[in-house]
Amino acid sequence: MQAATERDRFPLYVQAQVLLAEGTVIVLYTDGLIETRESDLEAGMDRLRSTLSQESSLQLEQFCTNVVATMVGDTSEDDVALLMARTVNAVS
Repeated sequence: MQAATERDRFPLYVQAQVLLAEGTVIVLYTDGLIETRESDLEAGMDRLRSTLSQESSLQLEQFCTNVVATMVGDTSEDDVALLMARTVNAVS
């Protein structure tokens, strides 16, 4: 049997660069934020999109708190992780 190569162990990822407008909010999350036993991932994604579009002007800490409260409430069936960042103007 042949030993696994580094390429076999680590899938290839493509690096990309995108230009984002100032104030763009980047949201990273686990499936525990959007998935429940009662609804599928697509329904959770729709709820998340709606929640994010309603509150984007808040400070990030309050924005995160509101998103988790709206999406999960006081209890969760799964681990939940949410990371948000907002772009700013580059300093010359």
